[in-house]
Amino acid sequence: MKINKITVNKLFGVFEHSIVINNDIGITIIIGENGLGKTVMLEMIEAFFKGHYLYFTNVAFDEMIFEFEDSTKWILTRELKEEELPSLSLKQVNKSGKSFKSIRLFQYDREQIEIIARRIARSSNYLRKVHPKYWEDRRTGENFSSEELVYNYNSNVGFPKNVGFPKNVDFPLLGHL
Repeated sequence: MKINKITVNKLFGVFEHSIVINNDIGITIIIGENGLGKTVMLEMIEAFFKGHYLYFTNVAFDEMIFEFEDSTKWILTRELKEEELPSLSLKQVNKSGKSFKSIRLFQYDREQIEIIARRIARSSNYLRKVHPKYWEDRRTGENFSSEELVYNYNSNVGFPKNVGFPKNVDFPLLGHL
């Protein structure tokens, strides 16, 4: 299944961007001024298909839409509620317009993220808490928030990723990932 178009609505709360994929020759070029979101859109695409949903907590956008060659759409929606991390849900709309029930890909509160960050730090010899809100990688001297720590180190320490797709959801295209 080939993607024909990727759209992001309200990127940074402002921009509406669409990338039309050139499937004929297999090369798509994205051109634009600095600061418009070209790199962020590519990072969003990578994070989505790698299952790194925590990445989306730090990107302001409303929707990301993947349109496929058979006119099926996947609509990724970011919802922000007061005092919580954003949640992320995915809905599929078939070419006939039939919409499947949305599935929640990511929804954690800050306390849960902090617990995961502590577990990751305990399983490494190089991560330590240096401030109530920050962690340090002693190898590089870089500081990270708990969210950044979980995003950057989750797969490195063998902590199971439990923000993937539920197994009991009727979502036909997921088998093609």
